[in-house]
Amino acid sequence: MHFVVSRRIVFSLTLGLLICTGLASPAGAADKSRAGQEQVSDLVHLSGTRLNIKAPAGMTKADNFAGFIDPNTNASLMVTEMPAPFKQLTEGFTDERLAARGMQLVGKQSKEKGEYQGLAVDLTQKLYGTNVKKHVYIFGNDNFSIVATATLLEGTPDSIMTKLREAIDSITIDTTSQPSLDEGLPYKLKETANLKRATRLQNTLLFNKAGKTNPPEKGPLFLSSQSIMKVRIEQPDDFARRRIKDTPYVKDMEIEKEQDIELSGLKGRKLLARGVDAKTAEKTFVYMILLFEKDGYYILQGISPESMRPIMEKEFDEISGSFKLL
Repeated sequence: MHFVVSRRIVFSLTLGLLICTGLASPAGAADKSRAGQEQVSDLVHLSGTRLNIKAPAGMTKADNFAGFIDPNTNASLMVTEMPAPFKQLTEGFTDERLAARGMQLVGKQSKEKGEYQGLAVDLTQKLYGTNVKKHVYIFGNDNFSIVATATLLEGTPDSIMTKLREAIDSITIDTTSQPSLDEGLPYKLKETANLKRATRLQNTLLFNKAGKTNPPEKGPLFLSSQSIMKVRIEQPDDFARRRIKDTPYVKDMEIEKEQDIELSGLKGRKLLARGVDAKTAEKTFVYMILLFEKDGYYILQGISPESMRPIMEKEFDEISGSFKLL
């Protein structure tokens, strides 16, 4: 089983971010070496990325994703740096694949940004019974992509979208910076023998044996993340069972064990399960801990071939046990 940060995992996480975004829109961006029109002092750094942006007027910097929220209109702007080639990432924005995630494609068009390839996509979605509009702008090259997502409640004044587009136009990329992968995260984890930090997507850290985005060998995958949307979990046991069964690309999930757990003062649930890799049909071990806050949760999840379970279950316990809120 190839549990690398691969095309299918990156795209799955990207669509997941599009679904969970509160509310936001796109526009463009420019490399810092080419932009030059925005004063750096006017820009806000987005933690864990090489990106800086001019904050939209009246909006607050989000504390659980790279972007901004508007408490008055519930609009949001999320900007994500992805370790995926532009062509690879954008080819999945089709009617069928978006519909499978509950989004309807309204329109899309090519839109270059400086030296970068670009694609603007308009979507609609029903989120928790509410109709929302999303405007997504993706730009990048063969090495990386930037995804800017604006989400608005249906009926929100057009002036809000205009403000979000202006903010996205101000994005700069500092190609000389190398931010720490856990910069700005509210927690820390210690690496293990087979689990090294590989990359970060928004507030999600991904670990693998090589500590690289696309290592050549097979092996386990571990991720840690904080819920983006503010949500109160009323029935944590049921929520945990549903959440582990939503693990991407693992089918025929069978939960073998579940128990209460507490880490860094947060109560939660630990589940162990086995399933089958949807692509390779290889038997798969799935490990998950959910830690609950008043209005959200943290997830610690490990996936490995069943053949590696004796080793990796211990390492999943080790890295999860090192979780500490800052």
